[in-house]
Amino acid sequence: MLDLHDKTCPICGKTFAVGDDVVVCPHCGAPHHRECWKKNGRCAYASSHGTAEQWRPPLDREDDDVWVCGNCGTVNPTESETCRKCGRAYDEPPLPQPEDQTPPVDPAVFSPPYTPYGEVPSDGVVGGETAMDLATFLGPNAGYYLPRFQYIEQSRNPVSWNWAAALFPVEWLLYRKMEKAFFLAFAVFAVLAIPYVAVFVLGWRAMAADPSALQAFLSGGEIPEGSTPAWLFLLTHIASLLSLALRGALGMRANDLYWRHTKHRMKKAHAGNAGETGFRQTLAQKGGVSPGWVALYIAVLTVATGAVIFLLLWQLL
Repeated sequence: MLDLHDKTCPICGKTFAVGDDVVVCPHCGAPHHRECWKKNGRCAYASSHGTAEQWRPPLDREDDDVWVCGNCGTVNPTESETCRKCGRAYDEPPLPQPEDQTPPVDPAVFSPPYTPYGEVPSDGVVGGETAMDLATFLGPNAGYYLPRFQYIEQSRNPVSWNWAAALFPVEWLLYRKMEKAFFLAFAVFAVLAIPYVAVFVLGWRAMAADPSALQAFLSGGEIPEGSTPAWLFLLTHIASLLSLALRGALGMRANDLYWRHTKHRMKKAHAGNAGETGFRQTLAQKGGVSPGWVALYIAVLTVATGAVIFLLLWQLL
């Protein structure tokens, strides 16, 4: 029978006490308070049933039929050839510490100050990739993405909010080196900007034909009425709604999109590198962020916009 001493209910988090009404999951054997089970409606570990992360009864280090993983310290049954937590073989040497990596990894990413998705230890495994390799690829802010990648893998739920992607979709994609998605997003938002440009150009032409209207506009007025057809104004409202919807959709799916991108790039890195050092160097080069490209993109966009406005003013004045 499962020893409940010092064990906690996975739903309420309270330690089991003598006399508690306890039930166990018929699928994995995880213990729960009966009332907690009823309130939750199912096993707290239901999402991991049938996977390598499925809950298993804890083993005692003193048992004769177990071995302790030299990498993460997890106790495993003798018949298991790999660790049930980190996946390392029983005779495989432990992973080096973050500061021993080449290139080095900041240990702080494995203990973020706060995340609702839990933490990923430096010896953990997410989606078949070690946390250390993922941190090497992710670079800055890896502590934000690692728990979310783990949540997506365990829950099979691709939705988790990303404010940066929602507020700055094009810039975020470029910053995270997602080039194909960046060009697609840039094209889509450029198309959505066309109605606004058309309204601006038509209004500008109307003001060019009427000096008094131009003077009124430069004094803080509005674009002259009648210079733009009503259907074009309707298109600007539709474009605004579509832009808002796209930002919301990307905000909800950005972490999942980035996780897919990460797995694809890491798969290619595995295929092209035999040595561990070369593999990690490739991860650092192909992953990480590109602030320089973002700065260049903003600079070019600013200069182009300023040049167009200057030329229009030059023609009018």
